Formats: sequence, structure tokens, C-alpha cells
Amino acid sequence: MTLSSQLSALAERAQAIEAELAEVRRQYSAPLQPIEDLAETVKQARKRQKLSQRALADLSGVSQATIVGLETQGRTPHLDSVLRVLEALGLTLYVGGQR
Repeated sequence: MTLSSQLSALAERAQAIEAELAEVRRQYSAPLQPIEDLAETVKQARKRQKLSQRALADLSGVSQATIVGLETQGRTPHLDSVLRVLEALGLTLYVGGQR
């Protein structure tokens, strides 16, 4: 494979990744309402990235119990833990006032 064809293949892969990222952003740009939405968003994003709860805990620097609690709404997580989990998943929490 020539350098030119390798670069072309990499450029195509980068475009595919950008398109996938745009779709994920579009799916999760709707405002979250109750904690159930946050829990489901985290769980779906983790599964889509083929991460176990343990792997996500390791990536985000929180305990596996925190991941379980967040996904099952078993306990209310600290905001810093939520932000760390979201960052590890490539997600962002937006906060806005009512109009």
C-alpha cells in the first residue's frame, strides 16, 4: 500500500468518525429532564462504546459502585462524579435556565 493510499484511507476513516460523532452529539443535544434520562444516557453511551461498568469506572476515576448507582438511580451521585463519567464517555452536561 502506497503512502498516498494510506493517507486516503486515514482521511476516509476520519470522516467516518466525524460523522459518527456528529450523530452522537445530535442524539444527546436534547435537554435531560429527570435523573432517569441521565441514567439512561450514561448506560446507552457506555454500552455503545462497549465498555463494562468496571472499565468506565477506571476511565472516569470513580468507583464501580458509583457507575452502578448512577445507571440504576440507586443513589444520587455527586456532581463531580457525574462530570467525570460524562467526560470519560465524551459527553457534556449543559445547564440552562427556563425561558
